[in-house]
Amino acid sequence: MLKISSHRRVLFLIPEIKYFPVCMAGDSTPLVVKEEGLTYASIFPINPFYDQGADVHVVIPDYRKLIEENHDPGINRIFEAIKRRVPVDRIHLAKDRSFFYIDPVSSRNELDNVKISLAFQREVINNIEPAVQPDLIHCHGWMTGLIPAVARQMGIPCLFTLNSLQNARATIAYIEDQGIDAAFFWQDLYYDRMPLDYRETRESNTVDFLLSGIFSASNVIAENLEVLMEIERSLNDYPKTPMRQLIKNKCERGSMFCFNNRTALSHEFVGL
Repeated sequence: MLKISSHRRVLFLIPEIKYFPVCMAGDSTPLVVKEEGLTYASIFPINPFYDQGADVHVVIPDYRKLIEENHDPGINRIFEAIKRRVPVDRIHLAKDRSFFYIDPVSSRNELDNVKISLAFQREVINNIEPAVQPDLIHCHGWMTGLIPAVARQMGIPCLFTLNSLQNARATIAYIEDQGIDAAFFWQDLYYDRMPLDYRETRESNTVDFLLSGIFSASNVIAENLEVLMEIERSLNDYPKTPMRQLIKNKCERGSMFCFNNRTALSHEFVGL
């Protein structure tokens, strides 16, 4: 079992609608959002942290247009669930023009997604994390893949949830151009090739967001067995891929978990 009782202040990073913890409402009603024809429902509940006395803070993008204009009942129910479960002063909005006027369930290209990801992470790194000073950070997906490296440098335990194998890459130079001081944590990121030094790496060696999250997090959570099976299928013919090796290392260290129901975390894996 993953121990959470010793952590008092927990910072949940929810970069996209599809990752909102749907059990915030405290009931059994499933809350889902459709994105690009698929249905997503994050099943990791916030309730166990509350039950053990944690001070839970949630970071979400400031989707002004979505909140003001969207009338989709599923999305509105998610926002209402967050408001019911989390005190207003514990909900932190990542403010950037990247979020203000976009439709978060529309199709975007990889460059747009990277920009949005970096805008969200910049707000967390530069403003929200220093203000909250969490004892534990819980990240969701590749769009928070840099945060575990920052947390490691600051000595903060970090959970990283694998929702899917979606991923993106960018150089340190591009990351820093977006307002993030990556020199502080560059050594804890995962690159396309072994870095020599900061200067050499900055311009030419690409950071893998998803693998960086897995690499630097204290614990990695596969959201469900389907995610593990997706990993298994994707990597079946490539047993020496970085993804497989990182997950294997986490398993061997006892820091890889599968959240296979709404009440418990367990070591339950398929062929890794």
